[in-house]
Amino acid sequence: MKYWVWDLGSFCILESYKICESGKWKPQLHWNEIDKSNPLIALTNGTNHVPLYDLRIGDLAQILRINDTSVVGAVRWLPSKHHILFSGDNSGILARWDIRSNRGALSSTVIKKGTGIRGMRLTSDGKHLVVVLCNGAVILYDAVTMEVLAKYESRNLRKLSEKMLHALGQFAICDEGTSIRVALPTGDDIDWIRFSKGFRQEPRVTFCSTFSGHLSQVNACVYRVGSQQLYTAGSDRNVLCWAPESERHRLQLETETVKQSVLMNNWSDDD
Repeated sequence: MKYWVWDLGSFCILESYKICESGKWKPQLHWNEIDKSNPLIALTNGTNHVPLYDLRIGDLAQILRINDTSVVGAVRWLPSKHHILFSGDNSGILARWDIRSNRGALSSTVIKKGTGIRGMRLTSDGKHLVVVLCNGAVILYDAVTMEVLAKYESRNLRKLSEKMLHALGQFAICDEGTSIRVALPTGDDIDWIRFSKGFRQEPRVTFCSTFSGHLSQVNACVYRVGSQQLYTAGSDRNVLCWAPESERHRLQLETETVKQSVLMNNWSDDD
């Protein structure tokens, strides 16, 4: 299995790297999109190693090694400090690394013994960490102290298939305002969960609603920052856009304006 680096301007492949031998492994990778000065891409390759690829040299730059035989399943850079990396493995251990040091992890926390970590997201300010476990539980951490702030367990997950398990890692978060919202794929639906940042006296976690619109398995969620738009992709080959009523009305007006400009006859009689 390989991953490719594309030039979106010319739609050509710049680099390709071999990740692992098995085609069954579902790799995760993360490139720090907040700190643009970080050229390192962290990958999971089905082992207890975390390879770091450097785009400046076009090759492997460093490998982080976990002492035991656990398989790393999720990686995430800390936005505010580009040398700090979080990793989660299939034994439920969450580790924090300083890649400037050749020693082991700075700290490690056992979230739930025997339950693997499927995905992680950090808020844009680097203060909160959202972790999704393989059983569908969502946990909010203080990214500095690693204190558990809140926990949510999905009501829609009973028997997890392999596809559903992979989709759990493709969740999305929105941290605009005073809350952190999580879009979690749960089969054919999406759970929309709200975590409070703790600025007001209110419940730490509330289940907002379930989004139903796909005809089959939801595979991924992506939140568009600054637009209040959530995009979801499913096995039904549909990409859906979810937005508040006000945003939907604005999008409809924009669409109608584009249609009218296309259909408008700009030719004069002299032409």
